[in-house]
Amino acid sequence: MPEANLRRILENPTLHPNALTEEERHAGRIKWHGHADLPNSSQILCISAFGTLRYFEVRNEVIDRFVESVLPAYQSEPQVPKWDIFLEHERPELLNEMGSGRATSIDALLVSSKAVIAVEAKFAVDAEKGFGTCSTFHSSSRGCAGFYGPGSDLKTKSDAWCRLEAWDGRRSPRTYWALGRSYFRPETFRMQDESGTCPFRDNNYQLMRNFLFAASYAHRRKIPLYGVITIAPPATSSDLADQVDAFQSRVLQPQFADLIQHTTYGKYLNALRSFGDPSCAELAEFLDTRIDKVING
Repeated sequence: MPEANLRRILENPTLHPNALTEEERHAGRIKWHGHADLPNSSQILCISAFGTLRYFEVRNEVIDRFVESVLPAYQSEPQVPKWDIFLEHERPELLNEMGSGRATSIDALLVSSKAVIAVEAKFAVDAEKGFGTCSTFHSSSRGCAGFYGPGSDLKTKSDAWCRLEAWDGRRSPRTYWALGRSYFRPETFRMQDESGTCPFRDNNYQLMRNFLFAASYAHRRKIPLYGVITIAPPATSSDLADQVDAFQSRVLQPQFADLIQHTTYGKYLNALRSFGDPSCAELAEFLDTRIDKVING
């Protein structure tokens, strides 16, 4: 990344002064989004929210209370576990995302001995667009016909029902569909023809990857609970909440539906303010001010 671009990111008014480590301030330590230099960057807001928290004495209590307030399956206990916070976290081996192509990157991964929580953050413009879609169909190259079944692979002409399950140059076959059989409804895997719509070509795509990432991470670490929390300001949350609801009711098997929830930064600010800690109060005020400035300014 050019030094000038990195400097603009580090000077972004939405970036809290204490959000990054000294190492993270150098090029190559974080995979910055294309608009990370803009005040309405969801990446920068998320890093400010969770990156800054890493240095607070009550960090573990804040995360514990926040997760409990959002995920029904999570219950706090008197002995609060130690939580680790990872920003822009990738583990390509979890979903076999090797070779070329983009591996799933979690905005903020929260990990304790009790739970693995993948946080997917949106802010303004990206919240209006909704959760990410499958580029094999939506890109200009259109390597996929948009349905799940034989003949949908327009690029390599493989027999795979989804071209992501086939090799494409150096890109390895993704294991989304194979792993998903443990969590997704049977109708998700029905063979389609040209008249069908792949269940993962649109906004379910990003949600599916985040869910499988958290589940696979927890399975490998033998951590009992996993989940996904999507978060955005209240003013930009309506469509996102609807998309999460659709993923719960149409994709996930009923016993897993509560493991993904949408919330707003308001709940996170409440968790920060609930402990009366000066550092938490300052961070909450910073985030509240930046959200108001971008959304209403």
